[in-house]
Amino acid sequence: MKAWVNVITTFDAAHHLPHYKGKCANVHGHTYKVEVGLCGYVDPRTGMVMDMTQLKSHVEAVILQLDHKDLNKVIKNPTAENIAAFLYAELTEKLSGAGIRIKVWETPDAYVEF
Repeated sequence: MKAWVNVITTFDAAHHLPHYKGKCANVHGHTYKVEVGLCGYVDPRTGMVMDMTQLKSHVEAVILQLDHKDLNKVIKNPTAENIAAFLYAELTEKLSGAGIRIKVWETPDAYVEF
C-alpha cells in the first residue's frame, strides 16, 4: 500500500526578482512555508513509509541553505517556482527513488507546487 508522509516547516529569507516589473523587483523578505511530501510503500514491519522525524531532518538540512539568506546568492532567479525546484533537486538527491512533492508558500494564501 502506498501513502504520503508530509512535513511542514518555515524559513525567512530576502530576495528580489530581477526579471519582474513591479514591487518584487526590489529587495524584500518573506516567511516561506514549505511542505514536503514523500510517497512510498508502507513497510509492513514498521507501518511507515518513512519516520517523519527522519524526513523532517532531511528537509531542515536543505532549508539551512536558504534560511536568513539573500536567495539571489543561492538561486539565480529566486521565484517561488525556482525555490521549489531547488528544494526538489536537493531532496531528490537525499531521498533517491522516492516520489516527492514540494509546496512553497510565499504568502499565507499563495503557493506553488512542484
